[in-house]
Formats: sequence, C-alpha cells, structure tokens
Amino acid sequence: MKKQTLPFGIKFFIFTVIIVATVSYGLYEKGKYDVLKRVSSEPILKSMPDFQVSLLDQDAMLEGKQWLAESPRGGFIHFWGTWCAPCEAEFPAFLKFAKKFEQQNVRFLLIAVNDQRKDVLKFLKRFPDISSNVTIVIDENNSAMPNFGTVKVPETYLFAPNGKNLNKFVGPQEWQLDSYVTRSQALLSNAPVNTIDVETH
Repeated sequence: MKKQTLPFGIKFFIFTVIIVATVSYGLYEKGKYDVLKRVSSEPILKSMPDFQVSLLDQDAMLEGKQWLAESPRGGFIHFWGTWCAPCEAEFPAFLKFAKKFEQQNVRFLLIAVNDQRKDVLKFLKRFPDISSNVTIVIDENNSAMPNFGTVKVPETYLFAPNGKNLNKFVGPQEWQLDSYVTRSQALLSNAPVNTIDVETH
C-alpha cells in the first residue's frame, strides 16, 4: 500500500505557522518581563509615609520619620508577624543580615502586624543577641501597613536618609546571600543625604 504524504505547500504552511507562533510567544513573554522590570525599577511608593507604631518595651509611640531622621545612612522597614510561617522562617537570616550593617549606621525597623504584644515578646526570647541597629515594634492600630500600601507579609522597604524609597522586597527573601548586602550597600551609597524636617519636642 502506497504511503500518503502531505503536499509540500501544506507542509510549508504548517511549518510557517509553528515558527510564527513560537516567535509571537517569545515576544509576548519578553513584553511581560519588560513590564515587570519597569514596575520593579519604578516603585509605586516614592517616599516613606507618615506612620506611628508602638514600642514593645514601654508604653510609648515611635514616629516613623523621627526614626529615619536618626538613621544617618538610611534604613530598612520590615513588616512581619509571629503568626506568619514565611516570616518566622526568614527571621534568623534577616537578623544576621541586619547585623552586617550595624557598623555602617544603617538601621532596621521591624514592624509586627496583626499581632499581640505578648506573642511578639515570647517569640523574641528565641533571639537574645539582636544587634543594636534593630528596633522591633508593633502596629497595634493596624495603620502602618495601609499607609505603605502593604497587603501581605513579609515585605521589606529600603529607604534613603531623606525618605526616598530605594527598593522594595516582596515576600520572603534569601537574606543570607551576599548579593543582598552588596546591592543594598550600592543603593545606599548613591542615596541623597538626610533632608527630612522633623518636629522635635
């Protein structure tokens, strides 16, 4: 029995369709990447908003811009919670990451959200050697997260001394990697000096 084969014209048409589909998909994926790249390089939050959070060790409030004004090299603001499994998993590495900036006067503000003071204090007993550049507070009024536009944790921001948002880290990160230190130092080295006006009493 003679084996039937497709005419050359049909074969060429099928081949052309496959090539066009492949190229189109590649351009589509590149377009998605370019959009993601633009969003990542141009964060929606341009500068640090006003916010107040509660200190853990005393019945007092901490004002965000006052905290940043006392951070001559800039600072990280990290939203987390004791109830959040990814937050708990990355917490040890994040504290070690913060310690690498202790001698560089870069400060870290860790804001516990949707949490109870007693639960945060209990959680922190597991970490007795927290470096001096780390301040841990609680957002008891649940007002800080909305001001930042943050809807889930963990989420971390890096701010220049003048309040400019230099970078946003969405979700858990591999803070133990040297690349995080290198990139953060590079961003801070190009940051403008502190020009925030802070009302003092």
